[in-house]
Amino acid sequence: MALVSYLGKARKLVNQHYPEAMVAVQPKSSWGGSFPLPGGLADMYANFGPVNLSLSYWPAELSLPSLRKLWALQGGYVYDPSTGEQFKNWDENHTVVGRAGDACVYVFDSRDEKVYQVRYKRMRWKPTLVFESIGEFCMVVVALSVVCKELGENLTDSDGKMTEEAGDKALLELFELMGRDIDRAEAMLVRLGWITPDQD
Repeated sequence: MALVSYLGKARKLVNQHYPEAMVAVQPKSSWGGSFPLPGGLADMYANFGPVNLSLSYWPAELSLPSLRKLWALQGGYVYDPSTGEQFKNWDENHTVVGRAGDACVYVFDSRDEKVYQVRYKRMRWKPTLVFESIGEFCMVVVALSVVCKELGENLTDSDGKMTEEAGDKALLELFELMGRDIDRAEAMLVRLGWITPDQD
């Protein structure tokens, strides 16, 4: 699926399931960062255009900022918010594009234009490749947020872990989005931490 098609699908899902939310075309001039806006992110904001979206998600609500606020999201990752100094242990090719709590951060890599989930382990950020493009990222996380919204309290058990019902529903949703490729859908959910490799 082409990038624009992915982004168009994400936009349609937001309009259908989050009527109170806003998506709008946002020009590159809205970017206030210290480095040029990567082309893939420019496409994202031109074709999907999240405006400070807060979506149901797991392990926490997913935040997708407007382009005007994207640089502020880099604070604490790319640079120290109190001094503006860039951190040395952060990959300079990574731009944070979304966050679901402190433990779940998504970054766009300007080298391969893919999206990684990063976690802080042993004094450094560890990336895991999850999405093949920024378009796939937008479409999938919005689709999964709809699953979370529909399940509500049935999303997790008393320990905060995702229920088997939630994992199955998410798998079915990605199965349809991924061209009915069950292996691809399952692998993506495993990388996201939504299901375990041996789960039926």
